[in-house]
Amino acid sequence: MASAAGYEDPDGDEWEIINDDGFVHKRKKRSRIVPNATSSPAIRSLRRSTVEVEENAQTRLLELYPRTFSDAASSSEQNSTCRRIVDDLFSQAEGQEAIIRDVWSLCDVAEALCSAHEERMKQQLTNLPIWGQSPHELMAAL
Repeated sequence: MASAAGYEDPDGDEWEIINDDGFVHKRKKRSRIVPNATSSPAIRSLRRSTVEVEENAQTRLLELYPRTFSDAASSSEQNSTCRRIVDDLFSQAEGQEAIIRDVWSLCDVAEALCSAHEERMKQQLTNLPIWGQSPHELMAAL
């Protein structure tokens, strides 16, 4: 289906923009001659033959390049591209998950080491000889 939109050039030329199944182009605007009873039969037959030639050319082009084949090819290419991208993103997410698990386990080990060190420090402080004496003996020793 072709659709047209009018456009006038600053020079005074009138152009029309044609959208013919996604192919957009600009051409000089044709004058619209309304056929009437006074038109000669030769002009009418010339118009008919011109229209037939254009329709045949369009039909041949559509037969040469069927949409279903090109749509199917581009659709399968898009699907395979999307599938590859999703697979790449999924493998990246799995790798990140493994890294997070490793860091988490390292944090657990570091926390256990810190807790053990803190307990040893507390034990050393509580084992000092000054804690075994009474406060009066401690004051006398000082």
